[in-house]
Amino acid sequence: MKKDFLALMVFSTIFFSSCQDPIYFEILKDVPPTEATILGNITAITRTTVANEEYLVINSVDGIRYKKHDGDNHGQWVTFTNPPCDFKVSYDETTLEFTGEQLLKVLSSENTLYAVTAVYSYSQESGTSIVDYIKLYGINLSSWQDNSKWTTIIDKDTSKQYFPLVMNSSDYQESQFAVFQTNAPMKAHRSVYIRSGNSSPVYYELKGLEAPVKKEVTLADGTSSLANSAVYFDSKVLFFKSPASTTNETYSQNATRYYYAIDGTLYGNDANDSTSNKKFIDIGSQISSLAVCSNSILIGLGDFSKTNSTGGIKRVLLSNGNPNSYTSEFDSNASYQFTSSYMINCLLNATPGESENNSCLYIANSFSGNNSTSNASFKNIGLWSYYPSRGNWNRE
Repeated sequence: MKKDFLALMVFSTIFFSSCQDPIYFEILKDVPPTEATILGNITAITRTTVANEEYLVINSVDGIRYKKHDGDNHGQWVTFTNPPCDFKVSYDETTLEFTGEQLLKVLSSENTLYAVTAVYSYSQESGTSIVDYIKLYGINLSSWQDNSKWTTIIDKDTSKQYFPLVMNSSDYQESQFAVFQTNAPMKAHRSVYIRSGNSSPVYYELKGLEAPVKKEVTLADGTSSLANSAVYFDSKVLFFKSPASTTNETYSQNATRYYYAIDGTLYGNDANDSTSNKKFIDIGSQISSLAVCSNSILIGLGDFSKTNSTGGIKRVLLSNGNPNSYTSEFDSNASYQFTSSYMINCLLNATPGESENNSCLYIANSFSGNNSTSNASFKNIGLWSYYPSRGNWNRE
């Protein structure tokens, strides 16, 4: 007898509001939700190039999904029909074995698309299901109809070197690694990295379909912490403690500004001195993600190391590229849809260089804890989008 095993997969609609505006205005902001087409705990919204065309690609309940980067309509995501493995995880109660692998993340370098998956096992001793090991696949696509075989870059034999997993004192499994990318608009500026270990970390850069190569990493934020994100800037890669970092690079222009977080504070390089870092604004809650428009920077909130964390989204206007020292109200319904109950996994401006109102924007949200402790619901989890033609945030 087999049972479907849905680990860490959660689902998407939002009805909580913060009452800062008149009631009649909040009613106008209560946009009827569209039918959700993208479900699951989406961990990255990744830029990739296939057949000289720019796309976005994500992990979802349905596997790997992709769409044209500037597609500005609901329902345009397509399921990739050549996955590296079966993403439906099932448990056989007779054999006490799992089949299938959970898709954790999809990333991209200049020419290679990567998929990170988890393989599960059952512990008879503890009576629990645990992650046995993490795998990494890669493929160089000539088209989305390409049926080439994926290359297994990291398998069971090598997984512990790159993706260490430990049981903590409370008998909970912890991952002591991170996989992150520059995710730059320009293809040549995209690269992917692994941090292996927390106490004495070793860093690796993914090099196409070959084995990862060790990388010396020094953080650009002045901390001596662990690297969790990176950006391409001024012909080099900068690494940061926070998972939230970005630049103002577009598909046709190099970056002149970079932005990053340290805990709940936003920093970046100064418009008047591009080589020095400057503190811009203290948001007061853990910053989890950033997205830049020509006139503003969107700040996603959430601390994924805590069972209960303040989430939501903030907006800071830009002046000559420098963020203001205060937040501003959204022109859209963003603050109404993304309340403090929901943590923001990732933010992306798919059309960088455009103003906020003229950009195609995406948010993947989640929450920690349970419905009663977080005032959130599994059905509200997934991918959300803002399109200029629609003028508001709604489900993808």
